[in-house]
Amino acid sequence: LLINDRNDNGYFTHGIPSATNIIDKLYDSLSPTGNIWHWNATMLLARINQGKSVIHHLGHANYNYMMLLYTGDFNNTNFFTPT
Repeated sequence: LLINDRNDNGYFTHGIPSATNIIDKLYDSLSPTGNIWHWNATMLLARINQGKSVIHHLGHANYNYMMLLYTGDFNNTNFFTPT
């Protein structure tokens, strides 16, 4: 419901237009053959450092852990300085 205009579940949402934005999605998934694919922290940091302007996390977290990253992972070494 966050991408493009949608009319689901009885309400309308005006989301981020995909025609003018690159929408990159990263999911943990289960394939039809039963194989499980997981992204890891290194993959996530690489994608963030490509210059993502919005990150929407829908998943489990707690006070020191989110998206496979711990509080200590949020530092200048892991994240490039914006230009």
